Amino acid sequence: MLDGVPLEAPGHGYVPPMITPLVPLTPDPGATGQWSFTTDAADAPAEAPSEPERDPQATGQWSFPEAAEAESASTGQWRIPVVSDSSDESGEYTASMLAQYASSAPATLPGGAPAPWAVPDADAVGPEHASGHDAGHAPDPAHEHAADPAEHADGPTAEPAPEFAPESPAEPSYTEEPAFPDDVPAALPTSSADSDEHPHTSYTLRVNGADRPVTDSWIGESLLYVLRERLGLAGAKDGCSQGECGACNVQVDGRLVASCLVPAATAAGSEVRTVEGLATDGEPSDVQRALARCGAVQCGFCIPGMAMTVHDLLEGNHAPTELEARQALCGNLCRCSGYRGVLDAVQEVVAERAAAAAAESTDEARIPHQIPHPHDGGMA
Repeated sequence: MLDGVPLEAPGHGYVPPMITPLVPLTPDPGATGQWSFTTDAADAPAEAPSEPERDPQATGQWSFPEAAEAESASTGQWRIPVVSDSSDESGEYTASMLAQYASSAPATLPGGAPAPWAVPDADAVGPEHASGHDAGHAPDPAHEHAADPAEHADGPTAEPAPEFAPESPAEPSYTEEPAFPDDVPAALPTSSADSDEHPHTSYTLRVNGADRPVTDSWIGESLLYVLRERLGLAGAKDGCSQGECGACNVQVDGRLVASCLVPAATAAGSEVRTVEGLATDGEPSDVQRALARCGAVQCGFCIPGMAMTVHDLLEGNHAPTELEARQALCGNLCRCSGYRGVLDAVQEVVAERAAAAAAESTDEARIPHQIPHPHDGGMA
């Protein structure tokens, strides 16, 4: 349809239309066709400064005559400038300033009680005044200021009494009360055993073939916590508390579980087997011996979980391949051994058990012989 129509684009014969301005442009008859600039005298460039004269004796290095003089006069020790004896510059209060501030300070506190600085010291007054002060009758500071106004007026630092001081402040009476009255009973210790938020319970766990009672235990305690803290079986380790590392693996009714995720109360009545129960008559099991021989034990933190995992693997699969062993150990995290020694230990245990089974099967059945009898000529 558009085959005969040329494309309206550059290179195909298309010429864009001319754009004509709305207002026709008229050339300036006085235009010369060149740019012209007007310059002021203020904008004229200043003359270049003359090059300074060079010192023929210059060494080309920086010299500081003031520093040289100061260095010649120095002794090599720190010098601390002496501050003039003026309270304004030293920042310390003098006795005259303290007396001035004390004379202008109010005689009573905002609550009406006498200020500490207005009460005379017992050592500075006579015994009569001291005994009166001990009896609770403090001298009236307002009366002291108003006792002899002429005497204060003659003094050079006399100032009027503060206007906000009360004329006759009430003398507060203080009575000492015991902090803990005898008639108030002491607080009794509270126990959360009967609390609805943290209920407690008692049950019996069968661990490694023995019944272990657990009393007054919070119902939410994990099996790992009960084994370690209440029953003293510290073989299972707390590595993550999330069931990710495998260091707390134990068997519950023959099934491998992460004890940090199992509530201990739910395992009551079940058979629990820990790494302490793998030994026979005090001797380590073949899996534990193989782990030690193959160098799988370094820091030892993850080895109890590793041993429980390998035991569980070999109970269900008597001859696992290396891939199957890797899949079984993928839930046990180790940061030391690199798993090579654990895999070698699995293959070593498999070889030992296979050799022991073969030795038992090759034993010939013993056929009992009859006792030789005299009538057979002594031959059986």
